[in-house]
Amino acid sequence: MASVCSMVLFIYLQKMGCNSSLVAFTNVVIPLAALFSCVKWEWIQLFRKIGPRDIFTILITIIFLRAASIIIGLIQVSLGMVKLSDKNPLVFIIETNTNGQNLLLLLQTIAELTGEELITIIPFLSLLFIFLNQ
Repeated sequence: MASVCSMVLFIYLQKMGCNSSLVAFTNVVIPLAALFSCVKWEWIQLFRKIGPRDIFTILITIIFLRAASIIIGLIQVSLGMVKLSDKNPLVFIIETNTNGQNLLLLLQTIAELTGEELITIIPFLSLLFIFLNQ
């Protein structure tokens, strides 16, 4: 429910021409508020200290994700779906912006990506907590 509300609010604020920082902020706040309403102060149980095994899992995941990206990219190039000379549109924006504009873009992007991740993971964690504690 929180993810649906957050997405509706996100689309509405964008159509109203609101500042994208406000839009990104709502993507973070709404899912966290929904999580808090479900689990109250027990949200601390969702997190634990990171150990050596966790770091190993993170590194293996990074390696496999990079390998998959490279393989998919090579397949797309070999099938002619993408040219190696094609630039990502964001690269052009970064090249033409000033340092201050790039800093604002980075801050905006971090907030948006964090919000997107929260929209996908928080409802799952909330349901997991509810079903495991019944």
